[in-house]
Amino acid sequence: MSDPRVLTISFPLNFPKRFLQAQFRRILAKHHQGRRGAQQAKSDGGARYRFKGQPNIKGLERALKVYDHLEELKAQGVRKPQWKVAMDLNIVEDEFRIHRADTPKTAEDKRRVLTAIAGRLKKKAFDSIQRTGEGIFP
Repeated sequence: MSDPRVLTISFPLNFPKRFLQAQFRRILAKHHQGRRGAQQAKSDGGARYRFKGQPNIKGLERALKVYDHLEELKAQGVRKPQWKVAMDLNIVEDEFRIHRADTPKTAEDKRRVLTAIAGRLKKKAFDSIQRTGEGIFP
């Protein structure tokens, strides 16, 4: 069985070391295209759902948490602003949360930021779900 992801090499050890190193470098350059950076999802390995890019697990968890909560509210027939969802789910750092001590202008700015964050996460989760249906993850 020939696997294109594996290269098996055999060298006779009675040749000079420099010659063997040169041959190895030549063969490796021919069969292995080096890529910079750490590749977490190097190949699909015959997987049903292939990775597209490098998976960000924490970001995906946050996005799916928002998406699931919004879908649950939608199923219940409850309308809730996205900024309240962001506040309820603790998806942002404390500095972006709305506090009672905030001025009305600051609170409005934070509401807009929270709405944008929740909307972006919902869109990211929706796109990931759609791509997963096409066999590409995330």
